[in-house]
Amino acid sequence: MVEGSAVLDEGERNRYSRQLILDGFGEEAQLKLKGAKVAVVGVGGLGSPAVTYLTLAGVGQILIIDPDPVEGTNLNRQWLHWEKDEAHPKVCSAREKLRQMNGHVKVEVQQEALDHKNVDWLLKGADIVLDCLDNWQGRMEINDQCVRTRTPLVHGAVDGMRGQVTTIVPGRTPCLRCLLERVPKKEGAMPILGAVAGMGGSVQAAEAIKVLTGLGDPLLSRMFLFDLGEMEFELIELDRKSGCPTCGSIQ
Repeated sequence: MVEGSAVLDEGERNRYSRQLILDGFGEEAQLKLKGAKVAVVGVGGLGSPAVTYLTLAGVGQILIIDPDPVEGTNLNRQWLHWEKDEAHPKVCSAREKLRQMNGHVKVEVQQEALDHKNVDWLLKGADIVLDCLDNWQGRMEINDQCVRTRTPLVHGAVDGMRGQVTTIVPGRTPCLRCLLERVPKKEGAMPILGAVAGMGGSVQAAEAIKVLTGLGDPLLSRMFLFDLGEMEFELIELDRKSGCPTCGSIQ
């Protein structure tokens, strides 16, 4: 947890006034956000809206992890990156904008490709992790580390006009390896409409806020599926897999 989070000053009370009056929220929930550290892995189509709304909501410390530079093909959906940012690191581009949005939030960055060698120290100390990646190998590395450390994880994925979000609490809900026996291979450029990624990342931010504050009912053992092409929305129930190699033995 972030130090110095015992009180809200008048500026913070004014800034967050509309969420402070939410039923079940109030200053207690805001202080929980102020005292939290959230790791966002990937600051692209999902990560841009997710980290933006976490910053605006007043999460005290945010860590952004992404190895890539901004490319022209990112600009149809990754709204934290502008034309002037092309060829610059995504994490630096994102940090620049986020610091201007909310000076109360500490934004840290790591320009690293997350893998089994560095996942432990990259995610160390996070109260919750957001999987905003576009590849399953990286997602599984995050999943396995979060299960090892019992850290809540919000998974999001989008493709074309469709997306999915679920929240994982190790020992209580299925993990990603319960749901997927084999890691799909990444084949070529993924088609995506920017608004679809925007919706997925926004839901991820809301889930993280709910877990951190106790507000509402997170997507535990449930997956939210949406198709903006057909305007279809579905909640499906998820079950833990008793033989799951990652979480099958934990309670």
